[in-house]
Amino acid sequence: MANPAFTTLMDSLNAQIQALNKTGFKLYDEDNRECFINKVKYDGDDDKLICEFEEENYRVSK
Repeated sequence: MANPAFTTLMDSLNAQIQALNKTGFKLYDEDNRECFINKVKYDGDDDKLICEFEEENYRVSK
């Protein structure tokens, strides 16, 4: 069974990340500046928090 306090903290962190992304204040990867953080998840096997990144979609105007 998941720890409710930890689950609440993860949900809160991911909600903040989504709010930042939605308003254009994305947190980019230092080594790959075309990718920004999309989500944080917990890997129970390694007991680590893992960042999931998404590649920026640039639109080219014609």
